[in-house]
Amino acid sequence: MYLLSTLIFIFSLVSISSGYKVNRQNDSKGGCVIYMKPFEPEYYSIFLRLLDRVTLGYGFIVDFNDDLSVYDAVNNKIKKYVKPSVLEKFVKRLGTFNRQYPITLKLTNDLKQLPSNTYDSEKKDSELFSNKFNTIFKKY
Repeated sequence: MYLLSTLIFIFSLVSISSGYKVNRQNDSKGGCVIYMKPFEPEYYSIFLRLLDRVTLGYGFIVDFNDDLSVYDAVNNKIKKYVKPSVLEKFVKRLGTFNRQYPITLKLTNDLKQLPSNTYDSEKKDSELFSNKFNTIFKKY
């Protein structure tokens, strides 16, 4: 019973937070902007691990209940302290789209507010997680 409750809780949490969006700009500046929530696995297990200790020391953690000013502060730190080569490695590790320079990472608390011309991995990630969840659930 506890296992089932735990699995349902984990599934609910991940299905709420799973995904990120990429806006590839078609203007003369080009570039792409990666939008994601700060509690995405891609953010803390890939992006934060690419940062060296000095850069990490500037603080890139956003709490679930933080207001938009904290998001803005962290986005400014990303822009100011994270090297383009780190963002390029991040895009390579994501492996879901072709990079377009310059690369920008922006944390947001709501992916739904973003422009409609975005690449959205949310559905794909949720489907993959659902399949894994169903496989685990069938064992019990």
